Amino acid sequence: MQSVSTKLTPQSNRHRQLGFILALTGCVLFSVKPVFVKLLFLHDATVMEVMFLRALFSVPIYVVTFLLLLRSQKNRALLKTQLLPTLGIGFLGYVMASYLDLEGLTYVTAQLERLIIFLFPSLVVFINWGFMGIKPSKLMLFTLVIGYVGIGLIVAHDMSSMGNDVLIGSAILALSALCFAIYLILSKKQIQKVGSTWFTCVAMGGATATLLLLTTPATRPLSEFSMETLQLGFLIGIVCTVLPSYLIAAAMARLSPAVLSLTSNAGPAITAALAVTVLGEVFTLWHAIGMILVIYSVYLSNKLSSQ
Repeated sequence: MQSVSTKLTPQSNRHRQLGFILALTGCVLFSVKPVFVKLLFLHDATVMEVMFLRALFSVPIYVVTFLLLLRSQKNRALLKTQLLPTLGIGFLGYVMASYLDLEGLTYVTAQLERLIIFLFPSLVVFINWGFMGIKPSKLMLFTLVIGYVGIGLIVAHDMSSMGNDVLIGSAILALSALCFAIYLILSKKQIQKVGSTWFTCVAMGGATATLLLLTTPATRPLSEFSMETLQLGFLIGIVCTVLPSYLIAAAMARLSPAVLSLTSNAGPAITAALAVTVLGEVFTLWHAIGMILVIYSVYLSNKLSSQ
């Protein structure tokens, strides 16, 4: 009885409410990214240049935060044993997955991109099944099929107007989602060892620094970018990368995984609304049905996983 009453205290309620606000805000900021990327493409920025601008504006924040963390002896001690594993995980999640995500966006709409990436929990289930022997229930498998049917409806519709590019882009985005799913599995254990803030700084800081090295040779001088392009790069780097990464990390400390996952369900709808109003993308009945199926699938799969 004591544990129940503790959960119902005003302080704990405020704690959860703050966590929900942080998670929802992070979800909104993440969901805006595909729209900003599409706008950068309209300003003739290449995939490599988008990655360069994102890294350019975000890496200083991670470096400064990491230097502040190193004031602690405990955090400095982690460098000896956990630096390389964390950097490797960050490379997979924020270099490979990000590159494939942006490349896929050159072929498909922002709406379809967000929905395909949104299916990464299903890939986590399949990876756990194939490599760890954690067999999903029949209900879980049926739930995941619902999501793929939703994606199939949108892909079939978009192919009628955009051709085979939709298939190419969808395949690339599926690889991005796979990289991110593997990243999530690996990062969960790593975060338990080093903490979410240390992990975020090292993984994302190392990844963005790597991106700067890899993309600089393929990028125009900054003087050749328009002010609008630089502004969009700043928004992607700070507003859609740095801020949500810390907001989600802070929310994770206040919410259960099940509640946290609920906030992410709003992501595809937010992206779709912005894609239609800002980019002028088409939103049909097929898109609505597909989105509902995908969101419902992810909601049910998260609910089943938490049981």
